[in-house]
Amino acid sequence: LAQFFNATRIEDPEERINTMRANHEITMATGARAGSSYLKGMMAEQLIEQDNLVEAENWLNDAFELIENQGERLWEGEVLRIQALLMCRQDESQESVLTALQRSVETSVAIGNRPFALRAALSFYDQDHGSDKASDMIQQILLSYAVPDTTIEYQRAVGIVEGAVSTVSDSKAS
Repeated sequence: LAQFFNATRIEDPEERINTMRANHEITMATGARAGSSYLKGMMAEQLIEQDNLVEAENWLNDAFELIENQGERLWEGEVLRIQALLMCRQDESQESVLTALQRSVETSVAIGNRPFALRAALSFYDQDHGSDKASDMIQQILLSYAVPDTTIEYQRAVGIVEGAVSTVSDSKAS
């Protein structure tokens, strides 16, 4: 399993995909199934980045099937976020993509998975071009953290909210 995650750092896209695919097959051959919907989602995200949208969709369908059959709801929000990225690449409407990302945020929040909720909210922010709704969504998720986080997503979210807050304060001062 560690080899699967290490493969995500391989520079060459083709080698990265092939190594992830091979390590996923090894993991599945051992009978390990916990978290496999997340692994399939990660694989789909890599395939989306390489414009292999058909295979990405297949991996996402497998991930959703596992979520339903095994009840792996912990990963559902992240898989929904990746599905929204695929929809964007498939030129689905902006409204459809934002609705899917909203569902991803709501699903992650409902199960208490703040990191995935934040990641989905950041994707919403990117897709909605920094809207106030997206900034508010990010701020609400940040407020749910008991202590600050050191992840790149958390730091980016803080920067967005601080920028939005200072902009709102600046506009009130004028």
